[in-house]
Amino acid sequence: MKLDAQAPVRTLMATTVVSLSPSHRVWEARELFKSCSLHHLPVIDEQRRLVGIVSHTDLYRVGLDDTFPEDAPKARAAANNRVVSKLMRREPVTITADAPLELAVSILAEGAFHALPVVDDDDRLVGIITTSDILRRLLGY
Repeated sequence: MKLDAQAPVRTLMATTVVSLSPSHRVWEARELFKSCSLHHLPVIDEQRRLVGIVSHTDLYRVGLDDTFPEDAPKARAAANNRVVSKLMRREPVTITADAPLELAVSILAEGAFHALPVVDDDDRLVGIITTSDILRRLLGY
């Protein structure tokens, strides 16, 4: 299926977005990654303004993946109890719903990440678009 490069991001973005607050614990993020089969969790404040993003890769970066669950249980427990604000990437790259898909593809292709939070003019989270969303469209899923 052909992807219309000039179509707005809103035509492909997910609008139901699972998110966290900065005060959520890292273990809660881990549970959401598992239970919802997600790879990215936007972090929002009380007004739904985007303040950061946590990726499954961030858990690897700090040793909180499930690769070696028996290793260092005390260190894992301490890290799991940290707040998300200590792990999240602040000021993530974003896009607006009216931006062309071509721009989203360009940003994702050049960046070292696979998700773009979609925000409004007040930086409020309104959706998310991922490389998987784009590939599914290209493959007709």
